[in-house]
Amino acid sequence: MLVISTPTTTMDLKQINAACRVTPQKPIQKLHDLPIDFPNEIICAKQVSGKFVSQILLELEDCVVFLPQRATSVLENHVDSLKGYRLVFRGTRNFGSQHHETADFEFFGAFVNLSKKCNIK
Repeated sequence: MLVISTPTTTMDLKQINAACRVTPQKPIQKLHDLPIDFPNEIICAKQVSGKFVSQILLELEDCVVFLPQRATSVLENHVDSLKGYRLVFRGTRNFGSQHHETADFEFFGAFVNLSKKCNIK
């Protein structure tokens, strides 16, 4: 660890650079744009709060996906456990009397690969 000292302060450059470095970001993709019936490995998950709602953010192999708000209440206590599970998008379904299309998706068993690093903060 490289430490620079001055008479009044000590700076930990490793910690400062970790906060300042920009890591490549995966693109945000809509859930309904994922391939149908493909098991997408969840690298990590995080609950994020927006201006009006709280949602679950999943980092997958090639992209980042926000789950619909309806999933937040059932997943909010399990966010830390989602790593290694598979997200499978099943397509869209008509929902309600106004035929609103909504994403149909499922989770499948965990296969934990600890070597994959989470990039969402």
